[in-house]
Amino acid sequence: MKKLVVFFLLFAFLTTAVIASSNTIVYITKSGDKYHTCDCRYLKKSKIATTLGVAKANGYTPCSVCQPPTE
Repeated sequence: MKKLVVFFLLFAFLTTAVIASSNTIVYITKSGDKYHTCDCRYLKKSKIATTLGVAKANGYTPCSVCQPPTE
């Protein structure tokens, strides 16, 4: 019974993290490999909205200047 409860709690935690990252909006550029917050200075020439989950799935990494969410 304890194993089932632990499994359920772990599953709930992981599912919540996936849902949160799939709903968080971040921004990418046409030519970059980083994702950004909406007000990052690197978005002056190009600003394409996407979700955090999609950005990470496509290999984008967080910008070190604007420090967007990672989860």
